[in-house]
Amino acid sequence: MTIAEWILVATIVAIVVGPIVATQIAQRQEAVREIRQRKLAVYRALMETRGSRLHSDHIRALNLIPLEYYGIESVMSAFRVYMTSLATPLPHVDQQSRFLEQRNDGFLDLLHQVGLHLGYRVDRRELERLAYTPQGVIDNEERQLKAQALLIEIMSGQRSFPVAWMLPPGSKNPYPPAPEKQV
Repeated sequence: MTIAEWILVATIVAIVVGPIVATQIAQRQEAVREIRQRKLAVYRALMETRGSRLHSDHIRALNLIPLEYYGIESVMSAFRVYMTSLATPLPHVDQQSRFLEQRNDGFLDLLHQVGLHLGYRVDRRELERLAYTPQGVIDNEERQLKAQALLIEIMSGQRSFPVAWMLPPGSKNPYPPAPEKQV
């Protein structure tokens, strides 16, 4: 084969194979980008709800970690430690403070490891210190939990629903008094 024939064959191969290879490369890049976006979505949800750990988005993000971070041992190790602490019942009152502190440390370690995996170099303590949850949000969550507990007690028959006739302050009874009995 002459050089001209080799150039012709190489050109034909490039014309046929080039677009196929380019498409495969683009598909791989898109798959990598999609995986990163899903991992970022989990991280964002954990960051957004780190001050409200009973929030459904927080729980959903925690449950996605084994799926989205499968094979990332640093993240999975921190996840296992944190999930173990969540599954452990609260100890006696005098030991609860230390236990809850360790549980919080486990969550912060998890958040830190996820961030490191994604390329975020955030100080572990700043993750806690820079989280903003207004007291009003905390109070509302507590009130909702209490209201739910009371409603469950009422609906299950453990508690009665109190009913009382009340007049607004300063208003007079719109009904005339009952007639007196004559004896």
